[in-house]
Amino acid sequence: MASLPRSMADAGERGTVFGDMTHPASSDMEAFVAATRLNLATLTAVDRIVMECARVVARRRMEIVQQSMAEVTGAVRTMSSPQASQVKDAKQFELLKRTCERGASSTKELRDLIQHSSDEATTLLNARVDALDVELCITRDLAVCLILEGAT
Repeated sequence: MASLPRSMADAGERGTVFGDMTHPASSDMEAFVAATRLNLATLTAVDRIVMECARVVARRRMEIVQQSMAEVTGAVRTMSSPQASQVKDAKQFELLKRTCERGASSTKELRDLIQHSSDEATTLLNARVDALDVELCITRDLAVCLILEGAT
């Protein structure tokens, strides 16, 4: 519940404070709505990039798992065949080496896919933030913008 002014002086001070506030003009509201639409369009584009990245990474990861399962099946067949222990040991070592190399390669490939999408999304967001800075400078006093640009 709002408190009542104790005296007319208090009421006058409050009136001065509220009287100094400016009300947005309709053109400012139109600019706000336009900026909000651009913000939502940018966020939608970023969301699309992220979802596409997730889809591509999931598909590629599934392909990697399928390849790995095929290799394991082949390795089990090879290891179960009758061979000298030295030959089996050499094959196991080669298999382990290849598996580690493929694991590192697959991890790097997935990391690069994610990094590319992240870079693309960040570029979109940065471009929108830069555009917002310009829009604010247009709607605000130029002196304020010059002070802000000098600070960065």
